Amino acid sequence: MKKAMLIGGKSRVNPENIKGFTLAEVMVALSIMAIALVVLFQSVILGVKLTDKIKETVVSIFLMESKMAEIETAFGDGNLSGSGNFDGDFKNFEWVVNVEIVTPFDEEAALKMEKVTVFVFPKGEVKENGLEAATYLRCIEN
Repeated sequence: MKKAMLIGGKSRVNPENIKGFTLAEVMVALSIMAIALVVLFQSVILGVKLTDKIKETVVSIFLMESKMAEIETAFGDGNLSGSGNFDGDFKNFEWVVNVEIVTPFDEEAALKMEKVTVFVFPKGEVKENGLEAATYLRCIEN
């Protein structure tokens, strides 16, 4: 290791012996790290949002299957159409049931069926943004 030489009471360092980073190099490295951290944080936030959406979809599927089973067991009790909220931990989900009479083959057929459609969606959203399931429950003869 070479020592600095004293000339006139001041030290002079040989530039060939200086080791380290310049200010410009440090600034470039910090800029690259900052950009990488922003991208990383955006990815984490997106992952959390997608996880919440997937959880909402899974709960909606469970609630829709539950409502469909409830309708299928009570289909002889009159009009099935209606809407409402789920109870318990699922108060932030709504449901809508539509019943319509359809003719599956042609308009002149004597056989008609009840098409029951169930919509489940988060409270405050329109039903088109939720899930939909349909089933045919019974035949009606003219």
